[in-house]
Amino acid sequence: MKRAFLPVTLIILLITGVMLSGCNRAGSVFNGSGRIIDYEVKTANFNSLNIKGPFIVEIKQAETSKETLSTDDNLLNRIRISLERRTLKFNIEAPATFFPTSLKIAVAMPQIISLNLSDGARAVMSGFKSTDDFVLFMSKGSALDGYLEAGTVQFHLSGGSQVSLNGKALRLELDAKGGSELDLADFALTSAMVKLEEASEATLNVNGRFDAVLSDKSRVYYLGNPLFSDTSISGGATMLHK
Repeated sequence: MKRAFLPVTLIILLITGVMLSGCNRAGSVFNGSGRIIDYEVKTANFNSLNIKGPFIVEIKQAETSKETLSTDDNLLNRIRISLERRTLKFNIEAPATFFPTSLKIAVAMPQIISLNLSDGARAVMSGFKSTDDFVLFMSKGSALDGYLEAGTVQFHLSGGSQVSLNGKALRLELDAKGGSELDLADFALTSAMVKLEEASEATLNVNGRFDAVLSDKSRVYYLGNPLFSDTSISGGATMLHK
């Protein structure tokens, strides 16, 4: 029986050619063209946002709604926008391995009651003044900055997410884990109930009842004159006046 053998040099060249061909195809499909377009979403009647992916988001209060997506012209068809139960959603169609020149969202809306940021989304809020309740979900290295006034605020943070807000609220209900960080030094609170674990950290300004459960080397720094009620500190966690 005769056997065919390919020279080692030829085998290496064939493999290298296949790898380079695959890389070229991926780059041509997923790299941003550098030609930025502004796409107007034209969606109304929503009061919540869900942003998944490395978007940079500007959210401001306005009398009427307006939403604009700015990105490379060849990547626009990779971004999915939908409206479900008054929640406007933005996410990247899998596989999400492209490299945009710009990936920005500008949203103007009369009211916001819920915001969900995940997979590295970064948002800035401005102008929101309301007595309505507000719910925030953040995960996987997302970040939020800005200004907010609300009734009861519920924050659920995980995966190293970061929050820094100015403003005020009647009550904070906080659940933070996975090394997340919350800076509310300039966010006045009448009361707070917080749970921190997995080396998370919070700076809070509370002038009223303060309930806290801290574990796993988590840290709370507090300002104001809180009235401590239900407090549990374990696993190397700390609570200090700032």
